[in-house]
Amino acid sequence: SPSPDGGSFVAACSNDARSSSIIQIWSLRTAKVSQTIRPSGTSAILSAHHNHNGSLLAGSTRDGRVQVWDVRASSDDPIMEWKAHSGPATAVIFSPDETVLFSAGADGIVAEWSAHVPGRSIASRSVRPLGDDTEGAAMGMALAAEGRYCLVAPGDLPHAVLARSSFHAAESDG
Repeated sequence: SPSPDGGSFVAACSNDARSSSIIQIWSLRTAKVSQTIRPSGTSAILSAHHNHNGSLLAGSTRDGRVQVWDVRASSDDPIMEWKAHSGPATAVIFSPDETVLFSAGADGIVAEWSAHVPGRSIASRSVRPLGDDTEGAAMGMALAAEGRYCLVAPGDLPHAVLARSSFHAAESDG
């Protein structure tokens, strides 16, 4: 995930799917690691996303948590953390106004969370087609620039879901 100023890039790495991750922030100017975050716990980080000015970094984990770090603090401890999904949390992203975070999970749920009260759910929506009882592994998400629409690309479905951030959704095939 690139930083908003384009000066750095975030990478999360682990030895295998069962081990914890190390998050490295790489300087694109020097091509060297400028910061390393070693999250506590044993769950791998599956995605990471900066806020608008790069001071906060949100991560989603294999055990379904969302974590937020203040990268200016150079601490391994998140400033916020909560259980977001019953399975892996596969994507997390800040809204443009930074009042909410969106997360997507392998449980087939896209959730909207307060960025000010850890774990406070604002809304959620299933992205599984009706009648599907298999896990809909949502693998990626993006927000429109103004934050009104959230695009989720489920990993095992033949279509993407286009939803308003308030989860009054419109679905599109293809």
